[in-house]
Amino acid sequence: PARGGGRSREPGPTSSPAELDRLASEIAHLAAVRRAAEAAEAFAADEDRDPGGAGGEALLLLRAQATAVRLRGATGHPARAAFTGRYVRCDDLPLLAGRFAFAKQGDPDKMLWFARNGFWHAGRAADLGRQTGFLIVADSAGAPEHIVGEWQVAGPRGSRAIRTR
Repeated sequence: PARGGGRSREPGPTSSPAELDRLASEIAHLAAVRRAAEAAEAFAADEDRDPGGAGGEALLLLRAQATAVRLRGATGHPARAAFTGRYVRCDDLPLLAGRFAFAKQGDPDKMLWFARNGFWHAGRAADLGRQTGFLIVADSAGAPEHIVGEWQVAGPRGSRAIRTR
């Protein structure tokens, strides 16, 4: 018996060295993209920036991420469901908190962006960059395709979780 008189837990499934290497590589990539977002934010704020320096390299790494993402899932609210769909990266807009903003394909009044509060937001273009949105997720991923957090639907009676794919 384990300490405290209880039974020990059975070990879970084991991973092969190749699987562990793949996971370690994926984690390293996600961390690099997040660091790149932070470096790109500092690069954008630096008036004496060197495009060939670390900030420029960070921006190149961010540009190598997905140019479009799809936000889907049941929101339980028709007005909020309008914010699901395909979003295309806006390379022409300045970075927001070190990340690219995305506009909904076919409906540019709907946008996806990261704000300084550590949340990704799906909301109106008029609110771009602000810490508000109709769909939100607490996740500091450097790009939206790397979000692993659970999206919340903001509604008149507070927020609730939705499952997204």
